[in-house]
Order: sequence, then structure tokens, then C-alpha cells
Amino acid sequence: MWFVRSYKGHNPTIVLLVNALETMGAGLPSAMAAHLVHTDRPFISICGNGGFMMNIQELETAVPLGIHITVVLQYQHYSVQSASRLGRPEFAHRPIAQAPEWTMVG
Repeated sequence: MWFVRSYKGHNPTIVLLVNALETMGAGLPSAMAAHLVHTDRPFISICGNGGFMMNIQELETAVPLGIHITVVLQYQHYSVQSASRLGRPEFAHRPIAQAPEWTMVG
């Protein structure tokens, strides 16, 4: 949500925001669909690492279709402290998987 608070849209159709139902993982496919409709415009998808991983397989679709978008990836670390603070102490003692090497994707 930091992006929405900071970005000043100059046109009512310039920002596609999928947050009404706190949809996770819609950023990448939404930017891809927007590019298919407006192939002459540049598109940027701003995704959290979890949402991006939910649809990373869409990159396999983007390449043969010639979809060129920029993805800005915001790494959000879900820590043991977060699990405890959010009232999910049953997750607080589970090991946290190491994040992928994001520079190798693509």
C-alpha cells in the first residue's frame, strides 16, 4: 500500500490497483493483461515477493506472447516475530524458508 499512498496518478486510467479484497498475486497477471490491451504503453507491476511467487509461472506465458513489462519486487520478510504478533503463535517456531535468488529469475 506504500505505493498507492505515494504515487500521484495524472490520469484516471493510469493505475490498475487490485486491493479491494486484498487480492494477493494479481499484480503480474494484471500488468500482463494490460500490456495485451495496450501494447504501445509501458507497464510496471509492483509486487510483494509472496504475491509474485503465486504467479511466477506466468512469465512462461509472457515470453512467447512478447509481453514486455517491468516488475518491481518488494521483498517482505514474514518473520517469527510477525507470526507471534499477528496472533499465530503456532507458526512462530517453524523454520522460515530461504527466499529465492531473485536476480536469477527471468
